[in-house]
Amino acid sequence: MVSGRRLQWVITLFVVTLCLTCYLSTVPGVSASSGDRSPVFRQCCENCESTLCHDQSNRKPLPLGLRLLFWNCPQNCQYECMQTITQEAKLQGERIHQYFGKWPFYRFLGIQEPASTVFSLLNGYAHWSHWSVLRSELHPNYYMRPWYLMYLVVNVNTWLWSTVFHMRDFGWTEKMDYFSAGFSVLFMLLVAVIRNLRLDWRKSPQAVKSIVGLHLVAFLAHVSYLTFWKFDYGYNMLANVLVGLLCNIMWVTWSWRHRSSHPMAWRPTLCVLLISAAMSLELFDFPPFLGILDAHSLWHASTIPIIFMFYNFVRCDADWDYKVLHLKK
Repeated sequence: MVSGRRLQWVITLFVVTLCLTCYLSTVPGVSASSGDRSPVFRQCCENCESTLCHDQSNRKPLPLGLRLLFWNCPQNCQYECMQTITQEAKLQGERIHQYFGKWPFYRFLGIQEPASTVFSLLNGYAHWSHWSVLRSELHPNYYMRPWYLMYLVVNVNTWLWSTVFHMRDFGWTEKMDYFSAGFSVLFMLLVAVIRNLRLDWRKSPQAVKSIVGLHLVAFLAHVSYLTFWKFDYGYNMLANVLVGLLCNIMWVTWSWRHRSSHPMAWRPTLCVLLISAAMSLELFDFPPFLGILDAHSLWHASTIPIIFMFYNFVRCDADWDYKVLHLKK
């Protein structure tokens, strides 16, 4: 049994992280910022483009690393002006501004956000490293096996697009990052529902089809609205937060129901709390330390160990659940 004090702490932490997550959902996305709207920045870009992009006598090809990541002359001018103005602001002790919704990061080999790119890759690898483990340790007849394997693939795809987006921010890379992230959140909810209800697709095909169909319709409607109607950053974040909260509630409910019988009953709740706490790093938005590390990149870094924690639970739970179901036969 769980002690009253421990349960009190769990409830308190869940409420706090719930409030933080709801607050985050009210923070709108931006496509323009004070830095790129400033007259100094615009004048700098105009002068740079006039000299280096339009004047054939001064025009030189960009380094290969920049061209490989599709930088062009005007975009390079924007980057150079952003860095020049930022360095001057640092020397004068003035405020550091954002440009086009992002902090002025140092690029590396053409990569716009090196830290977030590396951490996204590591998140993807953390998922992928469990592929052979799940295939070998989860019983072939266990009803959750295909869902956990699909969950892994979905998340590898999500972090792949996160890597691409942080390497180069284009409209299409942004959409693929957002849509993939939304799909992974929705798929996690699907996994939580199936695990809570113990839905075996071989025994309850109609129920599974209905739940999967509902999730697919919701995702297609979400993507269609953002693609064909309006790319609303606030709505997108709110939708993901609400689905994430439903998923969290499902896992906390599962933990409570199995608190006295499962050896790792509270592990999903711990993962929920840690993920929510990691998201709260976005509240402490600050200019990148050394031009590299900001709150967003630290959020991506903090989710890496949580992935290993969750898959450790999956392996333990699969073994426990399969044995329980086998004993009931």
